[in-house]
Amino acid sequence: MSRTAAAPLAAEEAVHLKAFRELESQFLRALSLPTFRRRWGFTRMRQSPAAAPAYFLWSNRRRGVHALEVMDARRGSNLLGLGPYLWFRLGMKYYPHPDEAVFEEFSVIERLLRLGPSFGEQGIPTPASSRQFGPDSFAIGFIECAVQDDRALTWLSMWAPDRWVEIREAGLSVARFPGDLTQVLPPGGRNRNVPAWALAWPVYPPLVAAFCLDSSVRLRSAMTATRPALTIVTRSDGAVQETPAADTLERRYDACLLPTADPEIGRRIDQAMARLVGGSAAADPTSDTRPWQATRLPITRGRKTLPPVPGRRTS
Repeated sequence: MSRTAAAPLAAEEAVHLKAFRELESQFLRALSLPTFRRRWGFTRMRQSPAAAPAYFLWSNRRRGVHALEVMDARRGSNLLGLGPYLWFRLGMKYYPHPDEAVFEEFSVIERLLRLGPSFGEQGIPTPASSRQFGPDSFAIGFIECAVQDDRALTWLSMWAPDRWVEIREAGLSVARFPGDLTQVLPPGGRNRNVPAWALAWPVYPPLVAAFCLDSSVRLRSAMTATRPALTIVTRSDGAVQETPAADTLERRYDACLLPTADPEIGRRIDQAMARLVGGSAAADPTSDTRPWQATRLPITRGRKTLPPVPGRRTS
């Protein structure tokens, strides 16, 4: 959830576009199926007209709009010893409807943006305004995907904090009229307190299910993990600091998909999952090296949907 991790990273435009098309091919095919739409609640998907490769997702279960944006993409030479692959990271955003209760949990600036001319009638940013948003504006989480070239393996990972919290040490005042500043946040107040995991999670299971539409693809392995979340603090001098939160967790879910029951590929996945459970970094780590406390989840043979996280609703 760090600002460093959230900033768009340099990559070849062609690779970004390939990652975008990979996402498009999976989700659009899924959304064309009435059974898929009924199961997961997503009704339509639209490409963003802005420059950044992104999609908007509408659901009949929330009044706001989800967005997935390709933040980084690159080619890799060897995924678990299986050869070349495409890796990409998606930024997850949520544009709340002003009448939703969660609207009040977003930052003052986000709420002002959402109520102003930056958004159109469909509840999504206008092309011109979206380019002016900061990288953390409306952010709720991240998804990473690694797809081996001949689809011998697909690895999908999502992470988000239970609550994405931002604090402003000096508070915040806005000008309602020229020269008239009104305090809208007291010093040390929480500028943002978004239930990020709850907003982000509904996108992940259908994405996994979309990759599993191929009749041969099955869920081979799954893992859930937690670690202390970070609270973002804007100091009085404008500097931004991230501090571990004492009462909020960041959550992660990994899923590995296979088209075959190849025991050798399964063994390599098991070894990679064991390293993750042991606290080592993922195959494509971010700059954030805080360790995860991870748990493998039991998988029944032939399963195509995610197993539930013990004690938490996952669908």
